[in-house]
Amino acid sequence: MATSPTDSGNHTRSGLKQDPPPAFSGDAVRIVADHRSELRAWTRFTAIFLAVFVGLYALYTLLEPLLEGYYAFLAHSVAAVLAHFDPQVSARDNVILYGAAGTLRVVEGCDGVTVFILIAAALAAYPRPWRSRLFGIVGFVSLLFVVNWLRLVLLAFVRFYLPEHFHWVHVYLFQSVMIFTTLALFILWAGRGSSVRASA
Repeated sequence: MATSPTDSGNHTRSGLKQDPPPAFSGDAVRIVADHRSELRAWTRFTAIFLAVFVGLYALYTLLEPLLEGYYAFLAHSVAAVLAHFDPQVSARDNVILYGAAGTLRVVEGCDGVTVFILIAAALAAYPRPWRSRLFGIVGFVSLLFVVNWLRLVLLAFVRFYLPEHFHWVHVYLFQSVMIFTTLALFILWAGRGSSVRASA
């Protein structure tokens, strides 16, 4: 059957009609834009977090020799608690003593400063009002100080009364507890802000 020039123009050489390429819908454009915005936000968060963490940790390393008084305070306060139950426990400088049976020295890494810096860097980098971030940093550093102090009390107890378990408790258990506590606090804080914005 003969075809008109118009009909033949609408067919390809194979005789099949060729549809125009699909255009991006508005939803697809929005999805791409959202992904790019989210990527920029995560890049910004990571950059600020690393800058604050490295800066604070470098400052901590420089000032560490000045923290002997802080280490001594931790040692004496822990010894004072344990001495209520066992008079053999005492402290000298940054060392907790248990008669002649053993010692526990409070040094860098026992002071909790690393997790203080970790939570401070995470909150400083998160996109929330500065007032909320500052209150969060002060509150969480204070809470982590208490958690770390309790960790030292339990470490001293294990060191003096259950010494065979000290290495595992010190290296694996309590370090994991400090890290997971810090992570949980940040997730709860960040999630609370997201839920508030969603309900607003």
